[in-house]
Order: sequence, then structure tokens, then C-alpha cells
Amino acid sequence: MRWVPIAAILLGGCAATASGNSLGGVFSSVGMDPALAQKTADAHCAKYSKRARITNYEQKASGNVLFECK
Repeated sequence: MRWVPIAAILLGGCAATASGNSLGGVFSSVGMDPALAQKTADAHCAKYSKRARITNYEQKASGNVLFECK
């Protein structure tokens, strides 16, 4: 079953996942428009029954999106 880890690695880059907790988090903004960034942050905050507010959106090659959950 060597294909399972390889598939996980290949599919891992398809969608951004946020790192954080109930207060907020961060994820990479590479290749992401503001609408998708908001949806990604909202999905993270929804785990805590909260809504996301993006506090910083960097549009550069190594940029990050910072957000808080309210």
C-alpha cells in the first residue's frame, strides 16, 4: 500500500488548511484570492461555532493570511 502516502502528499497541496485554535490562525495565501481565503478561515472558525475576520492578507510569493475567530 505504498500509493496511500504518495496520494496523501500529492493531494495535500490542493487545499489550504489553517493552523490555529479557537482564537484564530494562519495559512499560506499562495495562489489564493481573497474570497477563497475568507472561506478557508470561515471553515476553521466554524469548528468553534465562530466566524472569521481576516486581519492580514499578504499577496506575495511567500505570503500568509492571518485571521481571528469571533
